[in-house]
Amino acid sequence: MMNRIAYLVMCHKNGRQVMTLINSLVSEYADVYVHVDKKNDELYLSLSESLNNTSGAYLLKERVAVSWGGFSQLEAIILLIKTMLRSGIKYSYASLISGQDLLIKPHIQFYKYLETYYPQEFIELERHPEFDARINTFQIGTNIGRYKCVRVLNYFLRYIYNHMHIGIKKFNVEDIYKGGEWWTLTEKSLKTIVEFVDENPAYMNKFKHTMCADEHFIQMLIKKLGIDGQVCNNNLRYIDWKDCKDNPKILTNDDYERIMASSAFIGRKFDMEKDSVICDRLIEYSRKKDC
Repeated sequence: MMNRIAYLVMCHKNGRQVMTLINSLVSEYADVYVHVDKKNDELYLSLSESLNNTSGAYLLKERVAVSWGGFSQLEAIILLIKTMLRSGIKYSYASLISGQDLLIKPHIQFYKYLETYYPQEFIELERHPEFDARINTFQIGTNIGRYKCVRVLNYFLRYIYNHMHIGIKKFNVEDIYKGGEWWTLTEKSLKTIVEFVDENPAYMNKFKHTMCADEHFIQMLIKKLGIDGQVCNNNLRYIDWKDCKDNPKILTNDDYERIMASSAFIGRKFDMEKDSVICDRLIEYSRKKDC
Protein backbone atom coordinates (compact mmCIF):
# COMPACT_ATOMS: atom_id res chain seq x y z
CA MET A 1 0.00 0.00 0.00
CA MET A 2 1.26 3.46 -0.88
CA ASN A 3 2.10 5.96 1.83
CA ARG A 4 0.61 9.43 2.07
CA ILE A 5 1.07 12.38 -0.29
CA ALA A 6 2.68 15.62 0.91
CA TYR A 7 1.50 18.81 -0.78
CA LEU A 8 4.19 21.50 -0.65
CA VAL A 9 2.44 24.86 -0.98
CA MET A 10 4.15 28.13 -1.90
CA CYS A 11 1.94 31.16 -1.29
CA HIS A 12 2.25 34.93 -1.03
CA LYS A 13 -1.29 36.39 -1.07
CA ASN A 14 -5.04 35.66 -0.92
CA GLY A 15 -5.32 34.33 2.62
CA ARG A 16 -8.92 33.13 2.28
CA GLN A 17 -8.09 31.21 -0.89
CA VAL A 18 -4.97 29.64 0.61
CA MET A 19 -6.90 28.52 3.67
CA THR A 20 -9.62 27.06 1.44
CA LEU A 21 -6.94 25.22 -0.54
CA ILE A 22 -5.34 23.77 2.60
CA ASN A 23 -8.67 22.59 3.97
CA SER A 24 -9.47 20.98 0.63
CA LEU A 25 -6.16 19.06 0.53
CA VAL A 26 -5.82 17.74 4.09
CA SER A 27 -7.37 14.29 4.04
CA GLU A 28 -6.83 10.65 4.91
CA TYR A 29 -4.51 10.56 1.88
CA ALA A 30 -2.44 13.70 2.33
CA ASP A 31 -0.76 16.31 4.51
CA VAL A 32 0.08 19.90 3.60
CA TYR A 33 3.26 21.93 4.18
CA VAL A 34 2.94 25.68 3.64
CA HIS A 35 5.61 28.29 2.94
CA VAL A 36 4.44 31.90 3.18
CA ASP A 37 6.49 34.58 1.46
CA LYS A 38 8.44 36.44 4.14
CA LYS A 39 7.25 39.74 2.68
CA ASN A 40 3.68 39.03 3.81
CA ASP A 41 3.62 38.82 7.61
CA GLU A 42 -0.12 39.51 7.69
CA LEU A 43 -0.81 36.35 5.67
CA TYR A 44 1.58 34.32 7.83
CA LEU A 45 -0.05 35.43 11.09
CA SER A 46 -3.52 34.81 9.71
CA LEU A 47 -2.66 31.27 8.57
CA SER A 48 -0.79 30.57 11.80
CA GLU A 49 -3.92 31.36 13.80
CA SER A 50 -6.24 29.47 11.43
CA LEU A 51 -4.06 26.35 11.27
CA ASN A 52 -3.38 26.18 14.99
CA ASN A 53 -5.70 23.19 15.47
CA THR A 54 -5.66 21.79 11.93
CA SER A 55 -4.28 18.26 11.90
CA GLY A 56 -2.13 17.43 8.87
CA ALA A 57 -1.29 21.04 7.99
CA TYR A 58 2.17 22.38 8.81
CA LEU A 59 3.15 26.04 8.48
CA LEU A 60 6.89 26.63 8.04
CA LYS A 61 8.35 28.99 10.65
CA GLU A 62 11.47 29.56 8.58
CA ARG A 63 10.60 31.71 5.58
CA VAL A 64 12.19 33.27 2.51
CA ALA A 65 11.35 36.59 0.86
CA VAL A 66 10.44 35.22 -2.57
CA SER A 67 10.79 37.18 -5.80
CA TRP A 68 9.62 36.16 -9.26
CA GLY A 69 12.37 34.50 -11.28
CA GLY A 70 14.85 34.84 -8.43
CA PHE A 71 17.09 32.42 -6.57
CA SER A 72 14.78 32.93 -3.58
CA GLN A 73 12.12 30.76 -5.24
CA LEU A 74 14.55 27.86 -5.32
CA GLU A 75 15.50 28.48 -1.67
CA ALA A 76 11.83 28.29 -0.65
CA ILE A 77 11.32 25.04 -2.60
CA ILE A 78 14.34 23.37 -0.97
CA LEU A 79 13.14 24.57 2.43
CA LEU A 80 9.75 22.95 1.86
CA ILE A 81 11.33 19.67 0.76
CA LYS A 82 13.67 19.57 3.76
CA THR A 83 10.85 20.33 6.19
CA MET A 84 8.78 17.49 4.77
CA LEU A 85 11.70 15.05 4.93
CA ARG A 86 12.50 16.00 8.53
CA SER A 87 8.90 15.52 9.70
CA GLY A 88 9.42 11.84 10.42
CA ILE A 89 6.26 11.05 8.46
CA LYS A 90 6.64 8.55 5.63
CA TYR A 91 5.40 9.78 2.26
CA SER A 92 5.45 8.13 -1.13
CA TYR A 93 5.10 11.36 -3.10
CA ALA A 94 5.40 15.11 -2.64
CA SER A 95 3.62 17.53 -4.96
CA LEU A 96 4.79 21.13 -5.28
CA ILE A 97 1.91 23.55 -5.83
CA SER A 98 1.13 27.24 -5.43
CA GLY A 99 -1.51 28.88 -3.29
CA GLN A 100 -3.53 29.46 -6.46
CA ASP A 101 -3.75 25.80 -7.50
CA LEU A 102 -6.54 23.30 -6.90
CA LEU A 103 -6.99 19.56 -7.08
CA ILE A 104 -9.26 18.98 -10.09
CA LYS A 105 -9.84 15.25 -9.61
CA PRO A 106 -11.06 13.41 -6.50
CA HIS A 107 -8.42 12.72 -3.84
CA ILE A 108 -8.88 8.98 -4.08
CA GLN A 109 -8.43 9.08 -7.86
CA PHE A 110 -5.13 10.96 -7.61
CA TYR A 111 -3.93 8.66 -4.83
CA LYS A 112 -4.79 5.52 -6.80
CA TYR A 113 -3.14 6.93 -9.94
CA LEU A 114 0.12 7.55 -8.09
CA GLU A 115 -0.12 4.15 -6.41
CA THR A 116 -0.54 2.48 -9.80
CA TYR A 117 2.41 4.22 -11.42
CA TYR A 118 4.78 4.37 -8.46
CA PRO A 119 7.75 5.04 -8.62
CA GLN A 120 7.36 7.21 -11.73
CA GLU A 121 8.42 10.85 -11.41
CA PHE A 122 5.93 13.39 -12.75
CA ILE A 123 7.91 16.40 -13.90
CA GLU A 124 8.55 18.25 -17.14
CA LEU A 125 12.14 17.56 -18.16
CA GLU A 126 13.44 18.51 -21.60
CA ARG A 127 16.36 20.14 -23.36
CA HIS A 128 15.49 23.68 -24.43
CA PRO A 129 18.66 25.27 -25.89
CA GLU A 130 16.86 28.60 -26.29
CA PHE A 131 16.74 28.89 -22.49
CA ASP A 132 20.42 28.09 -21.84
CA ALA A 133 21.22 31.79 -21.48
CA ARG A 134 19.02 32.03 -18.39
CA ILE A 135 21.46 29.74 -16.58
CA ASN A 136 24.76 30.53 -18.31
CA THR A 137 24.75 34.33 -18.10
CA PHE A 138 25.19 36.51 -15.04
CA GLN A 139 21.70 37.88 -14.38
CA ILE A 140 21.65 41.11 -12.41
CA GLY A 141 19.34 41.50 -9.46
CA THR A 142 17.25 38.42 -10.17
CA ASN A 143 15.37 38.90 -6.89
CA ILE A 144 13.97 42.14 -8.33
CA GLY A 145 13.59 40.65 -11.77
CA ARG A 146 10.20 42.18 -12.54
CA TYR A 147 11.50 45.76 -12.57
CA LYS A 148 11.49 46.79 -16.21
CA CYS A 149 15.01 48.27 -16.24
CA VAL A 150 16.47 45.09 -14.73
CA ARG A 151 14.59 42.86 -17.14
CA VAL A 152 15.79 44.88 -20.13
CA LEU A 153 19.41 44.67 -18.97
CA ASN A 154 19.17 40.94 -18.32
CA TYR A 155 17.55 40.43 -21.71
CA PHE A 156 20.53 42.23 -23.29
CA LEU A 157 22.97 39.94 -21.43
CA ARG A 158 21.09 36.88 -22.66
CA TYR A 159 21.05 38.29 -26.20
CA ILE A 160 24.85 38.63 -26.15
CA TYR A 161 25.15 35.04 -24.95
CA ASN A 162 22.81 33.69 -27.61
CA HIS A 163 24.17 35.65 -30.55
CA MET A 164 27.80 36.30 -29.67
CA HIS A 165 28.36 33.28 -27.39
CA ILE A 166 29.73 35.50 -24.64
CA GLY A 167 28.78 34.76 -21.05
CA ILE A 168 29.71 33.10 -17.79
CA LYS A 169 29.26 29.45 -18.69
CA LYS A 170 28.56 27.82 -15.35
CA PHE A 171 27.26 24.60 -16.92
CA ASN A 172 27.92 22.53 -20.01
CA VAL A 173 25.01 23.18 -22.35
CA GLU A 174 24.25 19.47 -22.63
CA ASP A 175 23.63 19.46 -18.85
CA ILE A 176 21.00 22.20 -18.94
CA TYR A 177 17.43 20.96 -18.69
CA LYS A 178 14.19 22.80 -18.16
CA GLY A 179 10.59 22.23 -17.13
CA GLY A 180 7.74 23.83 -15.24
CA GLU A 181 8.33 24.71 -11.59
CA TRP A 182 5.52 22.40 -10.44
CA TRP A 183 5.95 18.65 -10.08
CA THR A 184 4.98 15.46 -8.20
CA LEU A 185 8.06 13.46 -7.21
CA THR A 186 8.80 10.45 -5.03
CA GLU A 187 10.11 11.02 -1.53
CA LYS A 188 13.04 8.75 -2.42
CA SER A 189 14.19 11.01 -5.26
CA LEU A 190 13.72 14.17 -3.20
CA LYS A 191 15.82 12.65 -0.43
CA THR A 192 18.59 11.91 -2.95
CA ILE A 193 18.43 15.50 -4.22
CA VAL A 194 18.56 17.04 -0.74
CA GLU A 195 21.48 14.83 0.31
CA PHE A 196 23.41 16.01 -2.75
CA VAL A 197 22.56 19.66 -2.03
CA ASP A 198 23.71 19.34 1.59
CA GLU A 199 26.97 17.68 0.56
CA ASN A 200 27.61 20.00 -2.40
CA PRO A 201 26.43 23.53 -1.47
CA ALA A 202 28.59 25.01 -4.24
CA TYR A 203 26.37 23.37 -6.85
CA MET A 204 23.25 25.16 -5.64
CA ASN A 205 25.18 28.42 -5.30
CA LYS A 206 25.94 28.26 -9.02
CA PHE A 207 22.27 29.04 -9.59
CA LYS A 208 22.58 32.41 -7.89
CA HIS A 209 22.38 35.27 -10.40
CA THR A 210 20.57 33.09 -12.91
CA MET A 211 17.01 33.52 -14.10
CA CYS A 212 14.16 31.17 -13.18
CA ALA A 213 16.40 28.64 -11.43
CA ASP A 214 13.21 27.01 -10.15
CA GLU A 215 12.55 25.77 -13.71
CA HIS A 216 16.00 24.21 -14.09
CA PHE A 217 17.50 23.12 -10.76
CA ILE A 218 15.42 20.03 -9.93
CA GLN A 219 15.38 18.92 -13.57
CA MET A 220 19.15 19.20 -13.90
CA LEU A 221 19.80 17.32 -10.66
CA ILE A 222 17.48 14.52 -11.69
CA LYS A 223 19.63 14.07 -14.80
CA LYS A 224 22.93 14.62 -13.01
CA LEU A 225 22.17 12.11 -10.26
CA GLY A 226 20.94 9.48 -12.69
CA ILE A 227 17.44 9.26 -11.24
CA ASP A 228 15.73 10.11 -14.52
CA GLY A 229 14.97 6.51 -15.49
CA GLN A 230 11.44 6.74 -14.07
CA VAL A 231 10.67 10.26 -15.31
CA CYS A 232 7.33 10.74 -17.02
CA ASN A 233 7.63 14.02 -18.92
CA ASN A 234 4.28 15.21 -17.58
CA ASN A 235 3.65 17.23 -14.43
CA LEU A 236 -0.05 16.26 -14.29
CA ARG A 237 -1.13 19.92 -14.41
CA TYR A 238 -3.86 21.71 -16.32
CA ILE A 239 -2.42 25.13 -17.19
CA ASP A 240 -3.69 27.39 -19.98
CA TRP A 241 -0.86 29.39 -21.56
CA LYS A 242 -2.83 30.41 -24.65
CA ASP A 243 -2.35 34.13 -25.40
CA CYS A 244 -0.22 34.44 -22.24
CA LYS A 245 3.46 35.20 -21.75
CA ASP A 246 4.79 35.49 -18.20
CA ASN A 247 1.72 34.19 -16.36
CA PRO A 248 -0.88 31.55 -17.24
CA LYS A 249 -4.54 32.36 -17.65
CA ILE A 250 -6.70 32.75 -14.57
CA LEU A 251 -9.16 29.87 -14.93
CA THR A 252 -12.87 30.61 -14.52
CA ASN A 253 -16.15 28.74 -14.61
CA ASP A 254 -16.07 29.09 -18.41
CA ASP A 255 -13.13 26.65 -18.36
CA TYR A 256 -14.89 24.02 -16.26
CA GLU A 257 -15.73 21.58 -19.05
CA ARG A 258 -12.22 21.75 -20.52
CA ILE A 259 -10.73 21.15 -17.08
CA MET A 260 -13.00 18.16 -16.51
CA ALA A 261 -12.10 16.72 -19.92
CA SER A 262 -8.37 16.88 -19.24
CA SER A 263 -6.29 14.02 -17.85
CA ALA A 264 -4.59 16.37 -15.38
CA PHE A 265 -5.02 16.17 -11.60
CA ILE A 266 -4.04 19.68 -10.49
CA GLY A 267 -5.22 22.95 -12.03
CA ARG A 268 -3.41 26.27 -12.18
CA LYS A 269 -4.28 28.98 -11.62
CA PHE A 270 -7.40 30.28 -9.86
CA ASP A 271 -8.45 33.50 -8.15
CA MET A 272 -11.44 33.33 -5.81
CA GLU A 273 -11.83 37.11 -5.93
CA LYS A 274 -12.39 36.92 -9.68
CA ASP A 275 -14.39 33.68 -9.82
CA SER A 276 -15.22 31.67 -6.70
CA VAL A 277 -17.76 29.46 -8.49
CA ILE A 278 -15.11 27.41 -10.31
CA CYS A 279 -13.22 26.93 -7.04
CA ASP A 280 -16.31 25.74 -5.17
CA ARG A 281 -17.24 23.30 -7.93
CA LEU A 282 -13.77 21.77 -8.14
CA ILE A 283 -13.34 21.46 -4.39
CA GLU A 284 -16.71 19.72 -4.11
CA TYR A 285 -15.73 17.35 -6.92
CA SER A 286 -12.32 16.62 -5.35
CA ARG A 287 -14.08 15.31 -2.23
CA LYS A 288 -16.02 12.61 -4.07
CA LYS A 289 -15.48 9.14 -2.65
CA ASP A 290 -17.19 6.95 -5.26
CA CYS A 291 -14.47 6.99 -7.92
